[in-house]
Amino acid sequence: MRVLVGDIGGTKTGIGATETDGLAVTLREVRRYPSAYFDSLESLIIHYLQETGQVPARDCHLGAFAVAGPVERRHCRTTNLPWEIDAALIEHILEFRAVALLNDLEAVAWGSAALGPDDVAEIHPGGAPQQPAVGNACVIVVGTDLGEAGL
Repeated sequence: MRVLVGDIGGTKTGIGATETDGLAVTLREVRRYPSAYFDSLESLIIHYLQETGQVPARDCHLGAFAVAGPVERRHCRTTNLPWEIDAALIEHILEFRAVALLNDLEAVAWGSAALGPDDVAEIHPGGAPQQPAVGNACVIVVGTDLGEAGL
């Protein structure tokens, strides 16, 4: 199954198509664009599809986008762009079966559990924990702004 995915930021947008097979996910056709060059996420996605030669009805039926801004009821007014993103509108324009929007920091928080030892770097070495870590954690990301999400 192919899913069109994107990281929609105030400065740049990364977009690609995933191939899923069980638990494995492979990212293909990755492109990065200056977000401000486009007047909407829809126009950016259409540009990406034309550039990569993908046809939504044939190649991708689903979309998932991590957006820099608050997401409520499948809608987001981006924080650092003049964009209104509406999942239902993207579904309609691109004839997708489903589109999911989530806050970009929420996406990082959800994805952190999938990281392996080779995916992380220890900034400040400490002693070995006396017992397994239990409780809350947070993700802090520096990008166009400083963002944080709780786990």
